[in-house]
Amino acid sequence: MKYLLKNARFLDGSEGSLFVEGAAVTYVGEASGAPTGAERTIDCGGNLLIPGLYNLHTHAAMQFIRGYGEDLPLQDWLETKVYPAEDRLTKDMAGWACRLAMAEMIRGGIVSFSDMYFYSDVLAEAVLESGMKANVARSLVSFEPGMRAFGDRRFEEARALVRDYQN
Repeated sequence: MKYLLKNARFLDGSEGSLFVEGAAVTYVGEASGAPTGAERTIDCGGNLLIPGLYNLHTHAAMQFIRGYGEDLPLQDWLETKVYPAEDRLTKDMAGWACRLAMAEMIRGGIVSFSDMYFYSDVLAEAVLESGMKANVARSLVSFEPGMRAFGDRRFEEARALVRDYQN
């Protein structure tokens, strides 16, 4: 697909157009020099055009508890708010929270994110639906003494994530 983004302001303060062919930016400069033949033209209205942003640390499914107990010290917050809320988290709730988090990221110019949490398969499906890019991992935290990775459901979920969604 060929895109023309016109009436854009760039980081250096100049204004002009940007032309994209497939996944490659092939022109940035004055509007008069922009290639023709765009299949879609987007008028940026003089707004700043910047590269996509990357969020390097997310727990998208935690969207549903944002601001919940934010006035507490970390350990109190984890023990009295987060862990009890996570115990009630369902796969369906995680899916909707992930979609909401991704919509917010997209609106803010984030094109890719890295996430480590529960229900990572649900997140991977939501990422595929959204068209975003992501690095998704299954959280493997355990407070159980003597826990063995092999045979543990969390470890098996992490292995399934790699098997089903790698690349």
